[in-house]
Amino acid sequence: MTADDPNLTGGGGSNWTVGAKAEIQLFDGGKRSAQVSKATAQREIAEAGYTQAEIQAGLEVKRAYYALQTAERQYKISNEMLGKSRETLRTSLDRYDVGLVTITEVLRQQEQLRYVELRRIESLYQWWIADAQLRFASGERNINQSGVHP
Repeated sequence: MTADDPNLTGGGGSNWTVGAKAEIQLFDGGKRSAQVSKATAQREIAEAGYTQAEIQAGLEVKRAYYALQTAERQYKISNEMLGKSRETLRTSLDRYDVGLVTITEVLRQQEQLRYVELRRIESLYQWWIADAQLRFASGERNINQSGVHP
């Protein structure tokens, strides 16, 4: 912008010049095309990463679910074994009372019962771990529910 007077309000002529400048680049040597290609490739990489993360999360949930199913079955089996071991010990005690078995047999049955009880506790622990892993993998925020069992 130019004028014949440096003051806008003062005396001087009424000659003013106003102009605009525009630059248009007709040839950029493929720079813009390269930037578009780069941005497209980055978007495709991001989309592939997102898809991979979705697949990985789904697999983690399935793995945790099947681990929980296995732990639940093991817990049920250990409960059945515990009942059978208690019955076997009771039978051994009855047989000992009438003199059909020795105290050694009764002690062996008691040891077996303790072993089965320990396995039941271990299977319950594994169930709690599998349950917490499933809750975590599925995004559940509250995974601290102690005392819950199959």
